[in-house]
Amino acid sequence: MITFCCYAFAVSVSRTIPALLAASVLPVMLLCVKRFTMPHILKLNILNAVMIITLALTWPDVREGLVMGITIALRANMIYVVLAALVLPMGLGAVYSLPLPEKLKVLVILTVRGIHIIRDSLDTALISVKLRAPNMRTMTRLKVFAYVLGSVLLRSAGRSERMMYAVMTRGGFGGFVQSERAKLCLADWMRFAGCAVYVLAVGAMNYA
Repeated sequence: MITFCCYAFAVSVSRTIPALLAASVLPVMLLCVKRFTMPHILKLNILNAVMIITLALTWPDVREGLVMGITIALRANMIYVVLAALVLPMGLGAVYSLPLPEKLKVLVILTVRGIHIIRDSLDTALISVKLRAPNMRTMTRLKVFAYVLGSVLLRSAGRSERMMYAVMTRGGFGGFVQSERAKLCLADWMRFAGCAVYVLAVGAMNYA
């Protein structure tokens, strides 16, 4: 996770063509090895297209704005590919590799879990409403959505309190994680060193 953050920072500050080409080596390798869901990449690039057009129209020089937009789009695609291939498969466990206080890590995990629960509950309630009343008018539909949203938020508040009680009964935030951290082996240190050298090389090419 820390390595990814360093890579994302190096890509974000890359300005020269050699640096961008060097930074694209890892995403290209991951694209060849791993499978990606095209809808997510397509949605990202639709936003990138809007951003490129906006920069081209609002920049003092159209050509410079177009080049800047394409550069930002390339950076976003490279960071997304590395994120989707190396970080997202780790799930929320990746949060524990960050140098953050234990309480903040647990709060992030519980928050993300709560967001998914709220979304599932809201989707289920809205599907139920559509099945029972498919021909509602606009004003009625807005009122029903407000009622459903309020009900889901109230149930989520109660669920959050029970979740907090569960954490406290397990010893609080300090005793929430009972599993021991896995020790890094020689291969892990070699991978970390290789990634560090790669990220430093990408950053150095901006000043070569």
